[in-house]
Amino acid sequence: MRTTVILLLILFSSAGTLMRNSVYKDDLSLWADTALKSKSKPRPRAVLGYELLMRGEVDAAIPELEAAVALYQNNPDNPLSSGYVDKFYVEALNNLGSAYRKQGRMDGALAYYRKAIQLRPYIAGFHYNLADALRETGQLDEAISEYQTAVRLQPNYADALNNLGLSYALEGRLREAADAFSTAVTLDPENARYRRNLEKAQYFLGQSQSRSSRK
Repeated sequence: MRTTVILLLILFSSAGTLMRNSVYKDDLSLWADTALKSKSKPRPRAVLGYELLMRGEVDAAIPELEAAVALYQNNPDNPLSSGYVDKFYVEALNNLGSAYRKQGRMDGALAYYRKAIQLRPYIAGFHYNLADALRETGQLDEAISEYQTAVRLQPNYADALNNLGLSYALEGRLREAADAFSTAVTLDPENARYRRNLEKAQYFLGQSQSRSSRK
């Protein structure tokens, strides 16, 4: 009898798992269902916004991320009211900045990136995202400062070093650009993009030095 009961429990448990898997075929459907059932809870909407953003569904992601941020900020029952900052809130700010950036809404993107950094200044990726947005809007000096911060926080951040090199190059600081590209290549020698950037920087640096020597 005991064995029969155990087998029945296993079967029922397995059936429940199979039903759950048939409903939630992936993370997106899981969080979409969770957010639908928990519209007043910010975390499911923040995660759903992230999942949509990762799939390139920016227009659908933005309302979810905006709702999550608003719920975190305005709901008196959430942890922010006690001074605790939920990591999902900070990530929602950063992700909303990325979503706005994809739509070309750069003022909003910069504002949300800065809010995320204000709350979590030690996250290298947040500084990297802000730096990219600053570079794209021509604010090169501040972009360089943010890339440098990202690299200081995460010395093996090859993408940040590569984009730091691009920013230096745009300012005509070819020696510094070549140094940044060289470090990126050292960290990821198989990356063709890093190698091309280093070769170009070295070429134009050589041209510049050759012209200077003829003067």
